[in-house]
Amino acid sequence: MKRLLLIPVLVPAFVLLPVLLIWYLNLGGVYRLIKARTRELVCSVDTDCPEGRVCVNGRCIPAT
Repeated sequence: MKRLLLIPVLVPAFVLLPVLLIWYLNLGGVYRLIKARTRELVCSVDTDCPEGRVCVNGRCIPAT
């Protein structure tokens, strides 16, 4: 009888833990992507931009 009482406790734990882990990894990746893009695009002079880009109005754009 005691084993049947553990099922409602253990099943959600085994289902929710992998789901939460996947969400954690996805949200971490999205956060890093947004942070990298804003860091790359914001500038004040041309030397703030990566190679092949120039600073125009505070943003790095491809050099033409």
